[in-house]
Amino acid sequence: MDTSAVLHTDDFPQYADGDVEIILSASRCYKLHKSILCRASRTFATLLREEGVTLSKKARDAGITTRYRLVLNISGSTWMFTRDELNANGKSVARLVVPYENANGRSVWLGYNYLDAFFRAVYNKPMNLNHRDDSSVLHDLLGTLDCAEMLKGVSIHIYTAQSFITNAP
Repeated sequence: MDTSAVLHTDDFPQYADGDVEIILSASRCYKLHKSILCRASRTFATLLREEGVTLSKKARDAGITTRYRLVLNISGSTWMFTRDELNANGKSVARLVVPYENANGRSVWLGYNYLDAFFRAVYNKPMNLNHRDDSSVLHDLLGTLDCAEMLKGVSIHIYTAQSFITNAP
């Protein structure tokens, strides 16, 4: 998947200087920072432990900053991130399969929203939770905390969830 067409701004979830591209699906891509992700999650710290690709001068001159790419793999009720191999131009070598969100008419996996909320919490951004009623908010918070636990990053997320609950309308 060529994500170069994705608008890269300096705001969540696309930071122009981000060195980690996280691909959840064909339409959900993030360009974030290794240092922030590693501080927020032991899972990301492990995945990003090895040095990223050394970008060529041509790539750097073109404004490419991606040295790492993580692709979400979903199998049934389990999910994990896989590190993709990049070349000196920041392009995928392994060409990992990127899932589509609504393949064959299936409903969209709620984990996409929970992972988005986790990344927003890491970057101290408002979480997009379902505000329909209290049980919806709690369901989304619990799902987000489950994702945070899977990523071994619960502590940072508990404070964000607590803040959200105490400041809810």
